[in-house]
Amino acid sequence: MATVSLNEDGLRNRKAAAASTVPSSADASPAQNTDKPAEEVVWGKTPSGQVFRVPTTHDVITALFNPLQPKSHIDLLNLGLLGLQILIFLAFPRSFTRPFFFLYFAFWRAAYDAGLGWVLTKQSKKNWIVREVQRRGWLNAERRPKVREWIKNELNMKMDTDFDFDVSLEYGGCQRDVTDDHSFAILEQHLPLEYNTWLLFRQVVDVILI
Repeated sequence: MATVSLNEDGLRNRKAAAASTVPSSADASPAQNTDKPAEEVVWGKTPSGQVFRVPTTHDVITALFNPLQPKSHIDLLNLGLLGLQILIFLAFPRSFTRPFFFLYFAFWRAAYDAGLGWVLTKQSKKNWIVREVQRRGWLNAERRPKVREWIKNELNMKMDTDFDFDVSLEYGGCQRDVTDDHSFAILEQHLPLEYNTWLLFRQVVDVILI
């Protein structure tokens, strides 16, 4: 039977031997390092205090020019306008295309600077966009079912697979820190009207920008 020395050197030697039996991170097998980084979750909060998980959104260029992405009616409108510009440029003489494109781009620039500026100012001061959509019932299944279904299909084609027009996951007790995944019960509910309205407004902005 081996004896254990109680002197200081012996204790040091024993600790070193015990430490040598623990595998280092470099010696760990690949199976032990298969943990993937946690998916980043983005949370949104409405003015009323409702907190919801924000679905993944794509940039307009990828959605428009990627042939693998499904095309909504608004995407087709954008592509049609771009194609029409090319057709006019090639089919008509420069004496026509120069003033035409000057007026054409001046119109869209004015729509961006003045139009969007006016709309966003009213939205920030009076919540105008959300109130108009609510007043007209565009997202109300009982008042305007066909309009709501069209908007739903448009947004579903523009968003990623984690988007659901009708349902989202929300943490109860939304006034608290939503970054703690263990603090609140998860509730299933409709996406906020404000968020779907913003997505609809974004489609209009894409037409102006493109």
